[in-house]
Amino acid sequence: MKLKNIFTIALAGLALSACSDDFLENKPQGSLSDGNMNDPSAVDLLVNGVYATFGCRYADSNDPHLFPVTNWSYGEVRADNAYKGGGGETDLWEIHDMETSRIQPNNGFLDGKWFNVYCGISRCNSAIRALRKVDESQNKNKASRIAEVRVIRDHWYFELVRLFNRIPYMDIDLPENDYTSVRNDEFTRDEHLDRIANDLLEAANDLPDSQSEIGRINRRIALAYAAKVKLYQAYEQDPQTNAVTGINRTLLQEVVDLIDGIQGYDLLADFQQLDLLEYENGPESVFAIQFSKDDGSSGVGRINWSMLLNSMTGPGC
Repeated sequence: MKLKNIFTIALAGLALSACSDDFLENKPQGSLSDGNMNDPSAVDLLVNGVYATFGCRYADSNDPHLFPVTNWSYGEVRADNAYKGGGGETDLWEIHDMETSRIQPNNGFLDGKWFNVYCGISRCNSAIRALRKVDESQNKNKASRIAEVRVIRDHWYFELVRLFNRIPYMDIDLPENDYTSVRNDEFTRDEHLDRIANDLLEAANDLPDSQSEIGRINRRIALAYAAKVKLYQAYEQDPQTNAVTGINRTLLQEVVDLIDGIQGYDLLADFQQLDLLEYENGPESVFAIQFSKDDGSSGVGRINWSMLLNSMTGPGC
């Protein structure tokens, strides 16, 4: 009986110590508050997280090369400008089926791309909601940083429209509980493209013509992207077959006018220079995702994993 009593007392003591509320005083790591969001460095870190969506690493390490941000498998392979290659038709059969125009509902590479793009949009929406709370008097870059995020968000929506046509539009202020009720046929392709182009033009008004950091979005990038979206919109399509049914010359003129108003770019002296590292971010580069290697990060660096399966060799090969 004595042993039993001692054991009971010990358990009671352990329970009392475990119920201490000391843990409630711990400061959450990485949380955003009204106070730290007014810190310029905090704002930039939040926007950097949005730029990091171009890495497309959300679920596991295979995401970037199976669902590439460069779209070589979704675009170049399907257009017959490139071949999947590999060990035969069963080696990544999902890409082979896209190559041969046999799109099946069990093709996980379509679902993976969809997932990754909406992850990017979700991060953009979260960043914009947080950036709105920033005190502009204490952070002069607020409007510009929000505009940068808007352009990246528009990029992801443009990706969805090009690849999937019918897509749900997730409003920035839409409650999470309402996500599942958003339909994919609420807006047509043209309505999506029109909204994207207009948002890019609005974002351009809050962006400088140039940025001191390479790769950071500026006004010229937003205008050039708006021109690209309008160019797609100018080629009118049948909503059922996606066949081009006409060309809107008014929109084409808008494209020309936008491009004519963008200065600061030129052609390289030699076409082959496009393939040389020393000419990266050169006079022809409008908007380029920035990758790196040997930068002190773990592994091989922040490289472009999207191209892992589209080269002769890659890390680990």
